[in-house]
Amino acid sequence: MRHRRRISGKTLICLGVLAAASLLLLLWCLFGSDRQREGTREKEKQEEASRREEEEDRGKDSPQEETEPTPEKQPEEPVVYPAPDYPFQTDEITVEVDGLQSEYTIAFVNDIHMITDHTSGDVLEDYLPTVNERYETLSVTADGVHGEELWPEVVKFLNYNAFDAVIFGGDILDYCSNSNILALKEGLDGLKYSADQILYLRSDHDYGGWYGGSGFTDTTGFLLQSLVLDGDQTSKVIEFEDFMILGINQSYRNFSEQACQILNENLDKGKPVLLATHVPFYSEVDGSLAELSMAVRNKIYYWSPDSPNYVPNGETQAVIDRVYAPDSNVVQIVAAHLHASWDGYVTDRLKEHIFAPTFQGKIGIIHVRGAEKQ
Repeated sequence: MRHRRRISGKTLICLGVLAAASLLLLLWCLFGSDRQREGTREKEKQEEASRREEEEDRGKDSPQEETEPTPEKQPEEPVVYPAPDYPFQTDEITVEVDGLQSEYTIAFVNDIHMITDHTSGDVLEDYLPTVNERYETLSVTADGVHGEELWPEVVKFLNYNAFDAVIFGGDILDYCSNSNILALKEGLDGLKYSADQILYLRSDHDYGGWYGGSGFTDTTGFLLQSLVLDGDQTSKVIEFEDFMILGINQSYRNFSEQACQILNENLDKGKPVLLATHVPFYSEVDGSLAELSMAVRNKIYYWSPDSPNYVPNGETQAVIDRVYAPDSNVVQIVAAHLHASWDGYVTDRLKEHIFAPTFQGKIGIIHVRGAEKQ
């Protein structure tokens, strides 16, 4: 039988003291070191504050060093743009708007029908005779300047003058090809105007892949145009404080649901609107538009129930009806496409101006100002 050893009271006391000391050591390890670090950081902060005060005191007592003044930034010299060499004529109209406080000057460029292809490659060889014929009979001014030579002069004209906005009213190209797109982009990139000052209302010739080389289609034309300027977005709006330019893109075909929505949403804003389109609208009151169209194009070549090309469907007609309504906030329609200038009323109150083509050496200018008080 094993006997247990008896532990004396003195031994128990010693063991208790050791256990208490171990517990205190553990507690110090857990919490005391943090307090020590905090105390150290507090001491360091106090020392840093004292050091900064001493430096400030020394700075006040010591003489200030003289510093050379920062030279004033010299204003940049304005860019001087050269005048165009080509003597453009201007086709100018004035639009008066009741209550308008500001004045605006807007350029309108349309129907250059630019052609830059002269050998097979970007153009199929079978189409070269057609392209060359259009180059010599359509894309050329009366004094013999072709569209590809006129386009850089258009850019010069726009840069030389000061416009609040620039509208490219469609058919800047005669067809879409790699060469034509490159020339177009080079000119647009050379403009001094920001993208939000420019509307490019593309029409069928700006996309057409009719002669653009093997495998080149209208779809290719749409893709290439999406890489130019504004990405060929449907919304074409330049909005000023008290006035708006509202453009219709791809007006050679009935308006899409998205286009109708954009047009209506902007008309709902109630601001006076200059409505820009490539294909004009019919007149309810002036037969001279039809007479001119028959004389120049041998058909009704604008949106009309009588046109073989541009018969409005329900959605397009609904937009036209809203524009023509007596209480419409559209104050002027500007258009292109006819290859002849026309100015007249489409309703009893609303005027339309069709600009002459730029391939005739003409550029449109629209002056918008407040109506004079009677």
